[in-house]
Amino acid sequence: MVDSKVGTKSSCVLIALVAIALFVSVCPKPASAAVFYEVYFQSKETGVPPWKAQKNLGKVELWKGGNVVGTYSLPRTLTLEAGYYVIQYFPSSGYVFVQWKPSGGKVTVDDPFASKTGLEVLGAGKVIILFKKA
Repeated sequence: MVDSKVGTKSSCVLIALVAIALFVSVCPKPASAAVFYEVYFQSKETGVPPWKAQKNLGKVELWKGGNVVGTYSLPRTLTLEAGYYVIQYFPSSGYVFVQWKPSGGKVTVDDPFASKTGLEVLGAGKVIILFKKA
């Protein structure tokens, strides 16, 4: 003869395990921590001897997820969350944009010859913006 207390205890344990499994499966998972990197931005004039070249004219503006992150004078080191941004360079009066030159291997641009383009940050890096007289 089977002890009814043993069967009841087994049923209670089974119900408790099922309840725990359901609770764990429906609970939201904790968000992973955001990762941030330093990216250095500077601009410099191209097409003239280095000793005559203007530096750090103009401003750079970043957007993430359709929202403006900020507009910054140059040079500037920004602490950016890893991910994808839209970036645009606004040259000073009398100058025009030429090219983005990212370096460091962890910062890339979609189109180096467009003044407004995508920027992907996967690590620390540097972005030089080339401009010339209009």
